[in-house]
Amino acid sequence: LNTEFFIAKKIIFGTKNQKASSKPIVKLAILGISLGLIVMILTVAIVKGFQNEIRDKVIGFGSNIQITNYSTNNSYEPDPITKDQPFYSTLPKQSGIKHIQVFATKNGIIKTKDEIEGVVLKGVSNDYDWDFIKKNMNEGTVLTLSDTAASKDIIVSQTLAKRLNIKKADKLFIYFITKKKDTSGESAQEAYEQRVKTFNVCGIYDTGFEEFDKKTVFVDLRQIQKLNYWTNDLVGGFEVEINDIEQIDEMGDIVNQEVGVSFNAQTMKQTNSTIFSWLDLQDMNAIIVIVLMIVVAAINMISTLLILI
Repeated sequence: LNTEFFIAKKIIFGTKNQKASSKPIVKLAILGISLGLIVMILTVAIVKGFQNEIRDKVIGFGSNIQITNYSTNNSYEPDPITKDQPFYSTLPKQSGIKHIQVFATKNGIIKTKDEIEGVVLKGVSNDYDWDFIKKNMNEGTVLTLSDTAASKDIIVSQTLAKRLNIKKADKLFIYFITKKKDTSGESAQEAYEQRVKTFNVCGIYDTGFEEFDKKTVFVDLRQIQKLNYWTNDLVGGFEVEINDIEQIDEMGDIVNQEVGVSFNAQTMKQTNSTIFSWLDLQDMNAIIVIVLMIVVAAINMISTLLILI
């Protein structure tokens, strides 16, 4: 018979002739330690689940890695690049890379009868992965894109829909400021004009992440090409999806080497450094809670042993 188990059994249950007076004390100690363990497990589970949920939403809006023109322009209207790049066909063949797609963004102002709201239009093409948006669709459908004509449909968030009183099948007037078409030399490149486009609301999504929901709408990429007077082969950049999020830093280095010095490949941790730094701080909160629970459990055990002695 195990000696430690024999002694513990006698302390808790006593003997045939004498009932153990320490049984309630030991039960309270076990209960206290069990509650401490439960709190520690729940803390780790909640923090990790929260981090994964926020991270998945950020990546859902912008993929794992973004490839843009290497320039000092960090706005929502990056300098265009040609779609026909060698890496566009070679990157999907790399181990660890799941998908690559083109995109473009442009600032706009939605105007209704009573309200106005600034938004960022994200233009997507036929190669766009709709899994994230479909999972968070509240009403309607995603964009139906064809190879012939540019779609006039638009997907807005539930946050915008409530704020501007927008419903499915409504028409939206969006105003833009864009450079005039270059027709008369350098002076025309510095001139700007106001343009307006009409879109039909085909779907409303809700990710619950207001930081992105309140400003992001989805349209056909060709609409942004027309607004910017781009040709059909020009895009704002490329988005790369990878298989394992834990390897995002390594894959970012690989993609950077593949695209060369003319382009800049940034991971979501780099483009959204504030959000990911905030998520990393949650680990410190979990560590503090776990340390406190360990201290409480240790004091509980010491007190119980002293009472037994």
